[in-house]
Amino acid sequence: MSPERRAPSALGPLPRRGSWAVVGAMASMALVLSGLVGPAVASAQAASATAGVSTARQPGGGECNPAKGEPRSAFGAVGLYGPSDRDKCKQGPTGPTGPAGATGDTGPTGPAGATGDTGPTGPAGATGDTGPTGPGATGDTGPTGPAGATGATGPAGLDLHGLQEFTTDGTFVPPEGVTSVFVQAWGAGGGGGGAGGGASSPLSGDGGGGGGGGAGGLAWCLVPVTPGDSYPVDVGDGNFGGAGGVGGSSGGPGDDGNPGFLGGPTTLTAPDASVLVTATGGQGGGGGGGGGEADGTPGAGGAGGSGTCAGGGVTRQGDSGSSGIAGTQAGGEGGTPPDGIVALPGPSGTGGAGGTGGAAGTTGSPGGAGEFSADGYFVVWW
Repeated sequence: MSPERRAPSALGPLPRRGSWAVVGAMASMALVLSGLVGPAVASAQAASATAGVSTARQPGGGECNPAKGEPRSAFGAVGLYGPSDRDKCKQGPTGPTGPAGATGDTGPTGPAGATGDTGPTGPAGATGDTGPTGPGATGDTGPTGPAGATGATGPAGLDLHGLQEFTTDGTFVPPEGVTSVFVQAWGAGGGGGGAGGGASSPLSGDGGGGGGGGAGGLAWCLVPVTPGDSYPVDVGDGNFGGAGGVGGSSGGPGDDGNPGFLGGPTTLTAPDASVLVTATGGQGGGGGGGGGEADGTPGAGGAGGSGTCAGGGVTRQGDSGSSGIAGTQAGGEGGTPPDGIVALPGPSGTGGAGGTGGAAGTTGSPGGAGEFSADGYFVVWW
């Protein structure tokens, strides 16, 4: 060894790097042969020793310092026996990458990036509840606008209420929509009875007065009808009174008076000719008797008429006429018709009065005729 090429050491001169490598290998083989370690462990130890030599640093220097001649270690110069390493200061191959270390702490958050474009508008949400009314006062009412144009005239409404009267014959046609009606009908009065004639002297009896005719009856009925159909109405006719008796002559008695005639009925007939309502007329008054030796007998009053309804209803009989008054020549009064919901016009339905009896005399006076009776009456309403 050349002293000038060795580094000083506390242990003396050290072998060169190559010699260290040979010695390490031989030591490892000796351990394997002796059975103290396995081949893998021995190989690792040899490699570690070699690496320790090649990577040892000197204070203030690198792993290899060619400027100063030899690599150094913590014990001084390296090469002892091997060839010079001045030209062999080269870096070995990179070892395998070690395992990844533990993840370090998260670094601070970087600055916020620029705001992106606004996204599309989402669907509208549900409408919220109506809020409370505000405290403001109601404003003044605005002016009335101009009147609009008058609309077209509408169709005629149904004639559901009405009244119709008949004083003569006619026809009732129910309006559209009317299916039932109320009816009041009165028959005609009966004619008054004729009075008897007076006796001829020497007979002294006066003729008896005629009886009054009866009043027409009342029918107050509810009648089902068909709109548009025709319902004939026949109003009863008043009738004649009876003729008075002829007076006596040449001492003979006077003749009896004649009775009055029956009043006509008032009726409502259906389209099929069936009678729905009838109010009969009053009977005629009876004739008074002729005078003879005594006064003639007064005529009896005629009976009042009655009524009938094919359906439901109410009927009333007319008043009878009064009889002639005995002991006088006066005839009886005609009967009075019953009242209804509608007042009768004039004397409708009234019976005729009886005639006045004839007076006795040289030639007896004739008896008076009975009065003509009043016509009937008909009214319908709905």
